[in-house]
Amino acid sequence: MELHFLCQCSIWHDCFFTGIKFLPKGRKKQEKLDIAGSILQFMTTLLFFGSLILSQQISIFHPYITAGITASIILGIIFVYVEKKKNEPLLDVKIFKSIKFSANLGCALTSFICIASSSILIPFYLQNALGLSPFCAGFFMMLPPLILAVCSPVFGGISDKRNPEKVIFVGLLILSLGFFLMSQLTETSSVIFFAVFVSTMAAGQAIFQPANNALIMSTCPKSKLGIVGSVNSLVRNLGQTVGITLSTTLLYSFMGNKAGYKVTDYIAGRDDVFIYGMRHVYLILVAICLIGACLTGGRLLLKAVGRQNLE
Repeated sequence: MELHFLCQCSIWHDCFFTGIKFLPKGRKKQEKLDIAGSILQFMTTLLFFGSLILSQQISIFHPYITAGITASIILGIIFVYVEKKKNEPLLDVKIFKSIKFSANLGCALTSFICIASSSILIPFYLQNALGLSPFCAGFFMMLPPLILAVCSPVFGGISDKRNPEKVIFVGLLILSLGFFLMSQLTETSSVIFFAVFVSTMAAGQAIFQPANNALIMSTCPKSKLGIVGSVNSLVRNLGQTVGITLSTTLLYSFMGNKAGYKVTDYIAGRDDVFIYGMRHVYLILVAICLIGACLTGGRLLLKAVGRQNLE
């Protein structure tokens, strides 16, 4: 243990001093810290994420949860108003004036919501509905990250050479197809079908995500790349939290409708109830994903019509 710790310290030491020696030195800027904006952003994020996380344990319609989300929205509006008045804001809200940037950020949000919603359903389906062991369930859950690791660099390179909006459109369509296929699974489905369907979903994500991230980063000046990267990370975290909350809320609601009483967990011996809820959640995810695809397709259509008019 001590030898392992000493080796790690040696590696950190070498990395630290190598970075000091070889990495380019940044230019210092005399900028003031936006204290008001920092406090408002902290309170908005804390209330919103905290309310969503707590809603998974109680109900999203609980008075305290509703009050927390409402307060976070009000603080968020105040934050935007304050940032507009600042000369050196924590968040330059002018970046959202770009329709392309805002639209692609919206597509990113919907994709993260959908992926997170799906990821919370899959373990229940594999272990409870299909009766797989934790080892086998974990093995099949490795498929999406493996596909992402292999395919994302490939499709990222393709999006650099092609029109990235077309790549995004195709990715969203394949992602929607993957969600639709997942909605057709039952408690008697073969794991082979599950593997094919979840791989389709992962392939859509691998096509969409690199192209969308590149387009988001390319729509802003280089001086704003740090801010845009932070906003993109915030959107990812927001989408994941909203997705998990949305998925569990919808799942238990549909399961309750099928069972005839309030449901807050998997019902032992009633796999049909879970399958009913899962199917409807996935169909909603299809609709959400198709909205993003329609927005992207609409932009492509407008560009094509504009080119024809110019010709």
